[in-house]
Amino acid sequence: MNMSNRDWHDLTLREEEFMRKAGLFFILSLALLGVGCSVLDMDLIKSKESFKLVNIDLDDHEVSTDAQRLVTDVNVFGIDLFDQIYQENPEKNHLLSPLSAAIAMAMLENGANGATRDEIIDALGVEVDVLNPSFNELMNIYGAIDEQSDENRDYATIENANSLWVRPDLKAKEDYVDVLGKYYDAQFFSVNFKSKKTVDRMNQWVEERTNGLLKDTFKEFSKETVAALINTLYFKGQWTDSFSEELTTKEDFQVSDAHTETVDMMHKSLTAPYFETKTAQVAVLDYYGARMLVFLPKGEVADMMTDSMVLEAITSNQNIDYHHQRLNVSMPKIDFEAKNDLKTLLMNLGVISVFDESAADLSNMLASDKQVVVSKVYQNARIKVDEHGTEAAAVTVMEIELTSGPAEPETPIDFNCDHPYMIVIQDSITGTNLFMGVVNNPND
Repeated sequence: MNMSNRDWHDLTLREEEFMRKAGLFFILSLALLGVGCSVLDMDLIKSKESFKLVNIDLDDHEVSTDAQRLVTDVNVFGIDLFDQIYQENPEKNHLLSPLSAAIAMAMLENGANGATRDEIIDALGVEVDVLNPSFNELMNIYGAIDEQSDENRDYATIENANSLWVRPDLKAKEDYVDVLGKYYDAQFFSVNFKSKKTVDRMNQWVEERTNGLLKDTFKEFSKETVAALINTLYFKGQWTDSFSEELTTKEDFQVSDAHTETVDMMHKSLTAPYFETKTAQVAVLDYYGARMLVFLPKGEVADMMTDSMVLEAITSNQNIDYHHQRLNVSMPKIDFEAKNDLKTLLMNLGVISVFDESAADLSNMLASDKQVVVSKVYQNARIKVDEHGTEAAAVTVMEIELTSGPAEPETPIDFNCDHPYMIVIQDSITGTNLFMGVVNNPND
């Protein structure tokens, strides 16, 4: 997985557009037949025939073609980032929110101009005139999901929040404020970055919007810091088929050939969407309104992450043939946090000038003649998985400174996550990758 991911995926866009239309028709047909909101209801569908993983319909909301294309671009962008994170240290646990990183980049793109903006567009794959309304559409969908959550406490919660923090003597441009407010529902704050109260206030803002999962994001700021863009993403989903706490036992997790850890291993048997490749078993575990794709390697995680079918499943799922398979699932309880420095990773994707004091052009952001540059881009993320479901959160921060210048088995299959594996959490409306992770050691 590298820069060729986008080129590889462009070859299938026309075919995917057809599949999206076909999938949408399938969703609407099920709604008319009174089947319900999810086409993956195991009590209703017992067929052994293959099928595509189709997104659910929410109040007859038809996702636009531009928004569908944005989802694919966000997912490809996430793969490009995650591959670099994994390759830096294949033995660690990793967690990334592609959506949080992409939204932060989108807000930055609106403040950029010239070559700086062009580089961000190339990395995201979407220009501003499509980017803003499409992200706004996704946020409205997540708002509708939250309304479902308010009405039904079992339904998934997906909460997104954005903010711009600016030093008082450097005002944000009115047009920039209007765009971020209109499309990203961003909040705006005028603060003194040298003050400990500002650090505490920003930490509180993040903690409240991630339901307490992420704390102490900020320690202090450089004396040159004049602005900060922040996105937070919070997810909470309850399994449609939960694990029984009584079946959770202490078992070995094979971290490596020479290293095992004792973990709390959860167990359940269920029928779930499933497919296999030469390198992986892939199962879909449903929440109410979202899903987790679990990629269990047959060999090494690194080999699995170069498998074209695995890449396709992570990116769009439109060309993957799933079938309903009875599974005996074993999965460890996890709770870990990951901290990712995204600056170098973005530079490797061609986003360079925004970090260059002599080339950065953020002239659409601040009402000042002073030259500014993005000094830091980082994301902190945390995930908790237990018998009842999953809770995850991410915060992406951009600090801005003044410059100084296979075949179906006939019997149940064991899906035993007792060795390193990869997960992807998607909403079930658009298929956007909310979080991606690799679990190398559940106890870390």
